[in-house]
Amino acid sequence: MKEERETLLIDGLPTVELDFKSLHPRMLYHLQGLDAPEDCHQANGDYPREVIKGLCMRVLNTTDRSACIKSIDKMFTEEFDGVLKGQYNPKQLLSDYEDFHEPIRNLFYSEQWLRLQHLDSVMAQKIMSAFTRRGLPILGIHDSFIVQDRYEEDLRREMSLAYQSILQREPLITPYR
Repeated sequence: MKEERETLLIDGLPTVELDFKSLHPRMLYHLQGLDAPEDCHQANGDYPREVIKGLCMRVLNTTDRSACIKSIDKMFTEEFDGVLKGQYNPKQLLSDYEDFHEPIRNLFYSEQWLRLQHLDSVMAQKIMSAFTRRGLPILGIHDSFIVQDRYEEDLRREMSLAYQSILQREPLITPYR
């Protein structure tokens, strides 16, 4: 859990966690040769970022729009304990997301997650191998990595090199919070 990660020590020393910000939608922009928004987990309108993150996952993992809408509705009930049920209209939310991300809209509902997960894993392997070759401990958690504080710049460099080697663009790397 996020709270536990903040207290992790490696060999008794404090750690830092760096994250590829909005990795998969950013990758879609870059794979198309396009610049990505600062934060790809946003839409037209005023929605919580966590809602958009959940929506994004569904857009990339479903094969059609109607299945995505059903999954968003289910997300409101299951992932947000019903608190958001009825607060947002799933169809409107999805339309606002599609409109905001018009340049990559044609890639939605096309199982892009297969390609993105593969590229994501190739990058993770490059990053973790670079640390392993140096005998330095590193933990990978989804699209973020944890190292001792003193290796933060090394981690940032390796993450950037891995991303650039695949996408020929600069990633957006932020401390995980």
